[in-house]
Amino acid sequence: MSAAAPTLDVRVLDLGEMTVVGLDGELVASTAGLLTLEVERALARASSTIVLDLSLLETIGRDASPALVEAARAAHDHDARLVMRQPSTSTLAVLDLTGASAVLEFGD
Repeated sequence: MSAAAPTLDVRVLDLGEMTVVGLDGELVASTAGLLTLEVERALARASSTIVLDLSLLETIGRDASPALVEAARAAHDHDARLVMRQPSTSTLAVLDLTGASAVLEFGD
């Protein structure tokens, strides 16, 4: 019996200048494209702040942290901010291990 493929549910709340993107499940290389797509959509709507709600994120793979860094760079290139909200201790540990936490913005 093989293991189930990782799943990531993405919830988006468009509040005009701010977009909240909630991640629920597993953020790994195979699911990171969902995050990238929603960040691109938010930037296309001219959101000045994108909040990534990580409170329901179960797992983040080391191979997925570059997607967060690229999303932050894309936001910066559009004069917007990408803010991580409520990462778990294990998520922070992965981001620290990969060096991503040094370039990501965290907020309450």
